[in-house]
Amino acid sequence: MKMLTLNMNSHARDFKREELEKTIHFLAEYMRKEQVDIAALQECGQTSGVACWEGEIPPGFHSGGSGIALKEDNAAALLAAVLSEAGENYDWTWGGVKQGYGKYDEGLAIFSRRPIRETDFFTVSRQDAFDNWKTRKILGASVLLDGQTGWFYDVHLGWWEDEEEPSGEQIKRLQGHIFCEPSARKPVFPPGLCSCKIDYRTSDSDDALPVRKPAIFLLGDFNSPADVPGEGYAMMKALGWQDTWELAEQKDDGITVPGAIDGWRDGGSKGMRIDYIWTREPFAVRSSRVIFSGGSEPVISDHFGVMAEIETENRREQA
Repeated sequence: MKMLTLNMNSHARDFKREELEKTIHFLAEYMRKEQVDIAALQECGQTSGVACWEGEIPPGFHSGGSGIALKEDNAAALLAAVLSEAGENYDWTWGGVKQGYGKYDEGLAIFSRRPIRETDFFTVSRQDAFDNWKTRKILGASVLLDGQTGWFYDVHLGWWEDEEEPSGEQIKRLQGHIFCEPSARKPVFPPGLCSCKIDYRTSDSDDALPVRKPAIFLLGDFNSPADVPGEGYAMMKALGWQDTWELAEQKDDGITVPGAIDGWRDGGSKGMRIDYIWTREPFAVRSSRVIFSGGSEPVISDHFGVMAEIETENRREQA
């Protein structure tokens, strides 16, 4: 299974529609050529003030449940339309998270070649006001994966040293929601699916499936450099998550931010590895590589993407 994560930065402060359309076509062509199975996109947004999407929504759409309507320049809907026109059948979901720069609806999107069974959308920040740029939410989607349910969570966290919204708390809430820890059940979480249920069967047609814990993957921008001890990256590993870059048989340096970007103006000039694909189980990982970095693919964002090829039918033996 091929998984991709990319912080698109689709609607930057100097946003130009023609640049978005170029990004969409580069990304769609890459997904088509590589036959990407799961794509998780962060900062996949739209302009707040434009008209709502007119006509039929591109096929395969599942509402993320955010309550934010799709607008005419929604990056996920535009990508879904281009993929559909190319004969690529993806299910997809999108959820609006927060307003950026006072004029863009920043969101999360997941695309899947396998039918999406359920979606999950929940808050991990202390507050969930849409007009607060520090609001953080998580988008999840489940698919049938080699005889069991697979859950894929699209993640974009804050910063470790942020006194108002520390990412360590967000990681705890993410962990608590997935595994239904009582400490995570706070009023800020909307009612709905609690995605840690051991038995993920959702209909009578699923009765033949074995009652197994789901395979769980986290994909996204964690804003936590891998080489900084005692912060978010170390916390994720302590909570039992395995970095597919570390597991990979073939890999590059994994650097996804080559220099200073918003939120990282002080430092980061040497490059940072802050975009990850985490697995809960010790799957064999054939490869992990940085994409859209200016090599064989163009640079289309202020982040590079990550692509991992994982053998979901084969698990490594636990150490």
